[in-house]
Amino acid sequence: MNTYIKRPFALIGFSLLFSAITIFFIPFETHFYAAVLLIAVCAVLCLAKPFSAKYLLIFTCCFIVSSLSLGYFYNCVYYPSLALDSQLVHIEGTADGYSSADENCSYIKIKNCEINGKKTSLCIDLYYYSDIEISPYDTVSVDATVYADDLSGKFEAHKLSEKVWLTAFASDRISVQKNDSFHIYSCIINLSAALKEILFTYLPYNSASIAAALLLGDKSLVPSEFTENFRYSGVSHIFAVSGMHLSLWSALLFIVLRKHSKTKFIPNIIASLFVVFYIALTGFSPSVIRAGIMLLCVYLSRVIRRRADTLNSLGLAITLILIHNPLMAGNVSFLLSLLATAAICFASSEITSDITPYNFEDNYIKGKFKSITGSILTTLTVLFFTIPVSGFFFGCISLVSPISNLLCSLPAQFAMISSFLGIIVSPFPTIARYIFFIADFCISYITDITGKLAQADFTLIPVTATYITVWYVFCVISVLLTYFFFGKKLKRCVTVLLCCCVLVITAGIVNQFISRNDINVYIPQGENAPVCISASMGANTILIGCSEDYKAIQGVNSFMYMNASRSADYLFVTDEKTTTEEFNETVKIISPENIITVNETFGNAALITNSFTAEIQDNFYLSFENNKVFSVVYFEINSYKFVYCLNPFANYTALEAQCKNADYLICTRNIPDTINAENYKNIIVISPKSAVELSLPENAVSTADGEIRIRLKGD
Repeated sequence: MNTYIKRPFALIGFSLLFSAITIFFIPFETHFYAAVLLIAVCAVLCLAKPFSAKYLLIFTCCFIVSSLSLGYFYNCVYYPSLALDSQLVHIEGTADGYSSADENCSYIKIKNCEINGKKTSLCIDLYYYSDIEISPYDTVSVDATVYADDLSGKFEAHKLSEKVWLTAFASDRISVQKNDSFHIYSCIINLSAALKEILFTYLPYNSASIAAALLLGDKSLVPSEFTENFRYSGVSHIFAVSGMHLSLWSALLFIVLRKHSKTKFIPNIIASLFVVFYIALTGFSPSVIRAGIMLLCVYLSRVIRRRADTLNSLGLAITLILIHNPLMAGNVSFLLSLLATAAICFASSEITSDITPYNFEDNYIKGKFKSITGSILTTLTVLFFTIPVSGFFFGCISLVSPISNLLCSLPAQFAMISSFLGIIVSPFPTIARYIFFIADFCISYITDITGKLAQADFTLIPVTATYITVWYVFCVISVLLTYFFFGKKLKRCVTVLLCCCVLVITAGIVNQFISRNDINVYIPQGENAPVCISASMGANTILIGCSEDYKAIQGVNSFMYMNASRSADYLFVTDEKTTTEEFNETVKIISPENIITVNETFGNAALITNSFTAEIQDNFYLSFENNKVFSVVYFEINSYKFVYCLNPFANYTALEAQCKNADYLICTRNIPDTINAENYKNIIVISPKSAVELSLPENAVSTADGEIRIRLKGD
């Protein structure tokens, strides 16, 4: 009987992936029972049909390995580090790159950290107020207050996979011990910095930052405006260095070497070394590592005169990555790269292999038709494969993604090639300027196209968990019925799947149209939590009440991101004690366009001396009353009335009639004695104490017990 497994690494890799994903969604207490159940089923199958149990046995081993490694990480590394939240600790670690300065604040990522003298495997984002320049592998020592990042919900495994979930703010000057020893990776980082300097010398800042992202994978310098446009138009993957970039450079190098070499050995070995070098140059991102391992399989298989199997190479990449870091199974970049690769392989073999339905006499027209049609179908297939991850993590997908990819992929490749050639000829400024002009033109074209597409109606459509589940059930039933009626004609099954993809997009458009006037109200957990009000898919976003509370602002930023909101349209600063410098540094991540404040010393922000009344958008009215007696915000959204009392000790007996009865009452610290709580249907108290400690009525909740989300349906 045949016991041969055709693609063993594919089986092991995907088994590890599915095991780790399953473990993320089930309690750790059930892991032991799940493993025992799998072992029992394997034992029964081995006795009944020995060879049929081999696949389940491999999955069981992968499940046990993933469970043990993830259990160790959570119990011995992650949970102990959370106990440091909001504490002042002593940190000592190694710089992972060059420090970057932003106005008065500098930033550095440090690794191999010792916290209070105890070694950890953590990386920490350190912010400090100093002009000290830090280089790679310098030893950094500082006393700082650390905060655990907001890891609740969908992005927990993603952030943990990068080993950076603590953010530190230096409380004093930092001590830096310069690195005197030789490190190969330090040389690579220095080379990356030198290449960026050349780009910024010959290109305008915006074009140079995008060229650096295309060539080196450094997206930290790209302005947020362009980042959001790329995300909205669905071309962010072009600027995340992955298989496309690595394949392009290694293929060009291989072609040049092959023409000047008499054997296949040298070109393949040098191309393999270049792949390893480029992975290090771009910062070891998950998508590049995945692509690099697959390319190494291709080049090394030629050396031993074998043919690499794409699916098996993908499985080997998954296996090596997950063995090194099982948390990568929850990394968004890794999952999107993996699924996109699987989709491209599937499309090239099953969809675009024979897609010319017309008998063109002109071979040129026939070739162009096949190329364009294949590009569109491949993009749809990639969209079909990646919708679950995009919908789960981001809550939305880009509707214009097929169009924007078709328009931007080729110019992005020209921009990469011309930027690289410009760097090579940079010692000759006259020639370099002409070449960089081509790169600047291509990048300007991309930014213009994505900017226009990002502003279009229905650019993003919401995708909920229920939506994904229903879609998958529908797709599975459709494919099974197609297979039953048409047998093994896979192309017809593929046609059904692509039709399902179109149905998903259509349903999303309808849902977006129906929910266009929906409003989301969000209050993060904490004692200084602001009230965030955002229209459907981020059309308008208003923040009421804000402070230097880092975790509260971080929660608001995550909410805005998930709600497709670019920035806050209005920010109402209600705390008179707020200081301009600290506050500006804290709220920078939400990028408020208009700041309205009660503080006379708050920079150039508009000042509320007595009252503020405005219609922010249709069916959204806001008024702000500020005087020596009390401060109160009243806003009405889609006929739902909110009253926000800012001062817990003020006398609110003089409230206007419209504020004495509302659907929601929001208070700080406690419910003021001068307010009749019975007049309000729901009460929210922003306080460090729980509802039990505050003795709140049954219709009241406290932000100390968790974040609060309210969705108000529009017309």
